Amino acid sequence: MKSATQPPAEGLARIFALDGSGSHRDLPFNEAHHEVSMKRDRWTFEKPPAPGWDRETPRYRVSSAEPIGPALRAIDKGMQPYSFYAERYWQYGDRVVEPGEEVATTMWPHLAFQPINDAAREIVKYFTSYTRSRMGTSPWKDGKVYLPRSM
Repeated sequence: MKSATQPPAEGLARIFALDGSGSHRDLPFNEAHHEVSMKRDRWTFEKPPAPGWDRETPRYRVSSAEPIGPALRAIDKGMQPYSFYAERYWQYGDRVVEPGEEVATTMWPHLAFQPINDAAREIVKYFTSYTRSRMGTSPWKDGKVYLPRSM
């Protein structure tokens, strides 16, 4: 088996195990697609995050051109994420964050926050894929990232 860092051979697709073992398989695309489609709880085309990713504090880089201000109202911080919040303000912010600044937070990110580590990548993927009004007030619970898949 090739290293996970080397690309698969021509005509093959790489699928990754979701069991935390770090194993992968290189298969012809049709077979790989079939495995991922039929066994979604066991295989994926995306390389899963490293073990322990859910216990690291999410870190982001501010990618906006202008500073992003704190929440407009204190009450906003205790609410579920709004589907839309003013672009120049961070619903869960308590201070101004500058362009290019690195932010470590256990709260939901602003849309201009680019993930730096695996925890932040998983949170952003979740945050942009699910209905925000059904999310909790934070993706952090009991000292780790908590992203329920059924809502």
